[in-house]
Amino acid sequence: MEEFDPETIVFNASISKPCETEDISNRATDPSNGSSTTQTIPNHSRLTRFRKILGDSVFLPCNTGEKGPRLDGWKDWTPADTHNAENAGRFDRGNIAVLLGERTGIYAFDLDDQTHLEEFLSANPKLRETFTVWGKRGAKLLVMAAQPPFKRKDVKTDCGTVCEVLTSNATIAGTHPEGCEYQDNGKVVHEIDWNEIVWPTGWRLPGSETDNTLDRLKRDYGDPYRTRTDNDGNEFIVGICERFWAAVLREEFNLVWLPDEKSFWRFAPTTGEFAPLSDEEIRELFAKRLMQAAREERLPEIQGLISQRILRGLCDAARGVCASPKFFDDAPEGIHLENEFLCVGERFELEPVRPDHRSRNRIPYPFDQKAECKTFLEFLSQTIQDDDITLLQ
Repeated sequence: MEEFDPETIVFNASISKPCETEDISNRATDPSNGSSTTQTIPNHSRLTRFRKILGDSVFLPCNTGEKGPRLDGWKDWTPADTHNAENAGRFDRGNIAVLLGERTGIYAFDLDDQTHLEEFLSANPKLRETFTVWGKRGAKLLVMAAQPPFKRKDVKTDCGTVCEVLTSNATIAGTHPEGCEYQDNGKVVHEIDWNEIVWPTGWRLPGSETDNTLDRLKRDYGDPYRTRTDNDGNEFIVGICERFWAAVLREEFNLVWLPDEKSFWRFAPTTGEFAPLSDEEIRELFAKRLMQAAREERLPEIQGLISQRILRGLCDAARGVCASPKFFDDAPEGIHLENEFLCVGERFELEPVRPDHRSRNRIPYPFDQKAECKTFLEFLSQTIQDDDITLLQ
């Protein structure tokens, strides 16, 4: 097992600040006044601290930089296993996870993107007060609740998955796979009723609109799998429908093929712009989506169908299903700023960036209504009359 850095663990009371790459160790924030103080938390006291926050939960030791335990039988662990003297030393190094699910009554909302995290918290402000752990970009919000009323756990928009309801385990301390340290706000876990959760506009609940979309694609492109029946009447999956799965990627990832440029483009929710994808990246996207289907539909035989030949066929099918020669030519007029889109056509206003803005060029600076263009105005004053300056502006 890898050794954990013995110096500190980090926690922070700001609900929407992700883990940064610069050194932020030994920093804690007083939630009453927002001031920062320096505080060292030795590794051997980590478990004691989390017991005060999460109660007598089931904690699980993990390797450094990993998001889940590798212990045999960890799903059957109880608080007694955490207290067991033989296991106690495992928590002095590596990462720490907490057991989730029906047995513990703890679940977690896992939001991998900072923008979606804030969108979710704005719709559910009470969850700002629940125990929260930040990783590289997003955060996990832990809650106490009954078993979720839906079967699937991923919540989607037209851009893809934006949130996952974790029901197995959640890493709460240690080192993120990308190298930064996990942070938490030190608050108690908030109890919720699933019916009280407000899903932001455009977020599709598990098992509802997602299923409707797949049903529509089945009508338009046929069944997702090719099957045959043996002499005993048993049905077997023997192939996949390339056009159906190409349409799935088009719907879930806003995938576009530009015939003139001979290139694929995909909407990136983290930046709000469309980015080009190589054929290799498209094939990998198809492979991951088919693996997801195999897990969700409990059809392990799908994994055996994934080959480079099949993936090349899917890529070819996507060139037809996702073709849109004038896609970017029909984009609305505007300027894509850091986190917003400034409409400059018939109306002049800021909007959250959406796929239908069809942006390929993002200016990495926020819009500042009060900003003064001193250099530009000085240039104008030296080249044209004052009345013309007003007209030009």
